[in-house]
Order: sequence, then structure tokens, then C-alpha cells
Amino acid sequence: MVRDGSIPRMSRQRAASPPTPRELTHARRKMDRVNARLLRVLADRARLAAQIGVLKRRLELPAADPRREREMLDELLRVAPRGFSRAALTRILRSVFRESRALVRARTKR
Repeated sequence: MVRDGSIPRMSRQRAASPPTPRELTHARRKMDRVNARLLRVLADRARLAAQIGVLKRRLELPAADPRREREMLDELLRVAPRGFSRAALTRILRSVFRESRALVRARTKR
């Protein structure tokens, strides 16, 4: 991924020559680093979701806020860089939201 979030395209020269095993290994190592970053971000999100859940409980607010989720989803889709389709991002983000709600429910049952 380039700094602007877009996915770099292979140059015509590189596309014409077959990839090497070394290039594949390098790309896989980069993917491993991205996966590790993704896990850290998801862990941060889980901590924040739990904190928000506690605050909502103390404020006697409902645990779920469909309007807020819709706003977050709309904003994320608006600023999303190229890569995944809008439909795929919607499924991924809704899954993250759903799992965050489940995490909060599980922690509040203790």
C-alpha cells in the first residue's frame, strides 16, 4: 500500500517478467506485518468498546446504538481508500461492530 492508502500497481516491466520466490517471500513478510498491525488495531478497538460499554451502563444508556454504527459505517465508507469493494467493506465493518457488541455483552455479564 502506498502512503495515500491506494494499492500500488505493478509496472509493465515487472509484470512482463515472472516473479521470483524471493519477491513472494518479501510480499508475504509484508503481509504478516500488516496482519500484526491489524490485530493490534482490533485489540485497541476491543478495549475502547469495553470502556464505552462501561460508560453507557453508568449513564443508563442502551448498549447498542444503531444510529451511531450507521454514522461510523457511512464515514468509513466515505473515506475508504481503494482496495476492497464497498460491499466487502460493509460486511467487514459490520462484523467488527457485531463482535464488539458481543464482547461488551460478555464483559457486562460478569
